[in-house]
Amino acid sequence: MHPNHLRHPHSNGSQIQVSEGRTIDLGRLGTHHRASTRHDERVGTQVKALFEVVADHHKRAPIANAGDQAIEELVQYFSEEEEDTVIVFFGDHQPTDSVINPILKLNGTTSSALSPEEEAGRYQVPFFIWANYDIEEESGLNISANYLASRTLDAAGLPKPGYFSFLTELEKQVPVISANHVSLSDGTFSAADEQDGLLNEYRTFQYYQLFE
Repeated sequence: MHPNHLRHPHSNGSQIQVSEGRTIDLGRLGTHHRASTRHDERVGTQVKALFEVVADHHKRAPIANAGDQAIEELVQYFSEEEEDTVIVFFGDHQPTDSVINPILKLNGTTSSALSPEEEAGRYQVPFFIWANYDIEEESGLNISANYLASRTLDAAGLPKPGYFSFLTELEKQVPVISANHVSLSDGTFSAADEQDGLLNEYRTFQYYQLFE
């Protein structure tokens, strides 16, 4: 997402920036909230929303940190194993709307006001393919989950059935395919139903994979 459209509150020591030129001391958040509500209802509402975001972050941060540590331990373990191993990791979704909506509110917008490109950004998640042997290194990729299997087969050095070979070639033209939008290799962003010519063959392959 473009930072000028969605800014997450960020920490600066014991303070958090709420908007340009205004910071809140976390240690005195309650005092700031009472004073703001009395003297400036708008800022008071903003601080209350910020408090909710910070409180939710404090609940979720330990869980996320434990997940990071678990991944590190998993990779470290297999990096010392002699048997060739490939690890594929990806998120299945971003935080729910109950987490995102207060942040959007702090930035003066709502989920219904997001542009199609910004809405698509709500469905982007990190991923990696790691191996304990040398594989081709890439970063900054923007692909959809349907290509992970073919990329994993490549990383594992395994032969690919025709369907996955087809996906490898399709990714070169259409790196992102979702129910709502597609992104083409030339940077074009469009609705999925506007790319029927490119996707019809893919739909046919999917049909025969499922039903034939």
